[in-house]
Amino acid sequence: NISEEPSKKTFILFGNPRGGTTMIANVVRSMGIFLGDDLPVNLEDSGFNWDVLTKQNPNWGRNQKLSTIQQLIEKRNTDHDIWGWKYPRSDRFLEEISSDLINPMLICVFRDIVATTWRNVVRRGQPPINLMQNALNLQASNLSLIEKSGIPSLLISYEKAISDPFQLTS
Repeated sequence: NISEEPSKKTFILFGNPRGGTTMIANVVRSMGIFLGDDLPVNLEDSGFNWDVLTKQNPNWGRNQKLSTIQQLIEKRNTDHDIWGWKYPRSDRFLEEISSDLINPMLICVFRDIVATTWRNVVRRGQPPINLMQNALNLQASNLSLIEKSGIPSLLISYEKAISDPFQLTS
């Protein structure tokens, strides 16, 4: 949704879970972009976290969760000229709420799939091949979402960002 107010902007940070989105969210916050109040250590605003909304409201259907997110977007659009949120799986609802966003910008973080899946292999004993295939599928889905949305996007390599943080921030 391109606004006639070019000074307003909404940033959406997403990618694979365990994929480096928290590091990028810290960079975005350090630049003064509001990502929410009283954020947990993973910097995920519970109002945009589909998993939290599901756990807190087990009887809610998809439309109720989407409506809650849209109401929060409306409030943030009123309260902040520049703001955003970080939730790795924003792909779950982004298409349905994108028309509510003012001058959106997607920031998608990509990370080596072994790194993003290893925790579940070690801690939960899940088969690495299945987890890696799921991670690849999510990366492909994120690319497809970016392409289909037509929203300006920044694609970030987690590995490149940690190897040269000054390049990332310049």
